[in-house]
Amino acid sequence: MTRLFLFLCLLISSSVQASLVYEMTNGILTKITEVDVNGVLYDVTFRNGSFNNIYGNASNLVFTNSSDAIAASNTLLSLMGDNVVGSDGLIYDFEHGNWLVNGCNNYVYCDMLTTYGVSTTASGNEIAHSVYARNFNDLYASPGTDSDFVMSTGLLTNYDTSTTPWYTYSIWTESATVPEPSILSLLGIGLLGFAFAKRKAK
Repeated sequence: MTRLFLFLCLLISSSVQASLVYEMTNGILTKITEVDVNGVLYDVTFRNGSFNNIYGNASNLVFTNSSDAIAASNTLLSLMGDNVVGSDGLIYDFEHGNWLVNGCNNYVYCDMLTTYGVSTTASGNEIAHSVYARNFNDLYASPGTDSDFVMSTGLLTNYDTSTTPWYTYSIWTESATVPEPSILSLLGIGLLGFAFAKRKAK
């Protein structure tokens, strides 16, 4: 009975964990849901366009400083792996297939832009400041090396990324509120413990 109790506790704990979903449309990655960045879950949508068209203004940005944008970008890079199962049930290799991300048509690398702020230059131009996660096709790198990296860039807010084959915006939004796994686990364990104690008392 004790073993059964422990097994059910483990089952409850594992069943409520957040799970990533790679949403594929005609073989192209358009969105990843439930991406964990520092304990917060986000959905990331990939889209071409300009900052002005996508966000409108800086008040719609989820990240407002470079350190948070860097953390998000590094997390994004870590998800660009091999043997990833998409929402269509097919297996994808994002590590080498960087063109599989919506908005990127470059076979060498894909820069996924996470924007965290806007500034105005002395000449009056508005610049969108972003951190880009560069998913580099390792077929073009030195053997056995991983050439992916994260760096900062600034593009004019009216710059349309669809005019280049290597830029795409990573649009981050907080995932819908979900119950904390720890709370559900404790509740389940408590109920099982109560049932176990009641059974033992009999």
